[in-house]
Amino acid sequence: MQTTTRCRQTTTTMAYRLDHERGSLRGFRRVVGEQIDKAVIALADPMPPPTAILEARKSIKKLRALLMLCEPRLGRKPWRQLDRQLRDIGRSLAGRRDNDVIAERLAEIAAADTSGTAGTGKRQQNPYCRRLQRVLKSTAQRANADTTNVATDPATARQSLTELIATLPDDHQLAPTRIDLLATILKTRRRARAAMHLAAGADDSELLHDWRKLALRHARHLQLLSSARGDALAARAGEIRDMARLIGMEHDFHLLAAWLATQAPERTQLAHQRELLRRIEHRRLAARKAALIAGAAIFAERRRAADTRSRSHCR
Repeated sequence: MQTTTRCRQTTTTMAYRLDHERGSLRGFRRVVGEQIDKAVIALADPMPPPTAILEARKSIKKLRALLMLCEPRLGRKPWRQLDRQLRDIGRSLAGRRDNDVIAERLAEIAAADTSGTAGTGKRQQNPYCRRLQRVLKSTAQRANADTTNVATDPATARQSLTELIATLPDDHQLAPTRIDLLATILKTRRRARAAMHLAAGADDSELLHDWRKLALRHARHLQLLSSARGDALAARAGEIRDMARLIGMEHDFHLLAAWLATQAPERTQLAHQRELLRRIEHRRLAARKAALIAGAAIFAERRRAADTRSRSHCR
């Protein structure tokens, strides 16, 4: 199948939304191509920085959300195959991202945990935090030097994405009906709402993280259906993303605490480790509480009212 050649020297793209033309939605293949281009550009460097890895993973998640809308036209089996392929590409980059997140959150806490040096007025970082930061830096250097692990090689992910677009049908074959769109929108909202109730019922970071993934997928669907002028769908998608950032913060601190528990401190540093874990837990719980409050407001609408409103947007 013939594909469109795109310029790789620019990152200027249209918004992540479908085209509203004469009462129908178009632009599925355009959005797919743009997100693949963004991910490929982000992974162009053999050793991409953390921000580039993050942008590539975001584009992959947006691709998965878009293709979920196209499932009725693609067929369940071809769709699942594409979704799993994209999921595996995203996961192949996750290990690098986790290490970066742990380092970022540790630096954030370490910056707040400083004390004045007697007689100088200067602020000095906790020696225990400095030691942990050296361990993380060494781990990152070893990971970057490991060329045998192709699963985390950005070039492999970049090649897989480049090949993926050639397997997709044309735009008119991708575009689902309005009924299919409505069914998918309602399904992702119900799943996100159910996951919220599960997460609220137990202090489990993984349940909270599962809720975040489902809520963000729903937000991406709303963004795709929003108009260029901006509307209630885009506003609601923004609220969900703000909530997801809080959940992401909770998960970051959960990862940091789990990693810290694996680092055996010297006897003289046991008190420092306990205090650091206390600070991490305090921030994690604060982020969790704020996310649940925001989620309760976003998903407060009863199912029948939400279904009616969604139908009006898909007409």
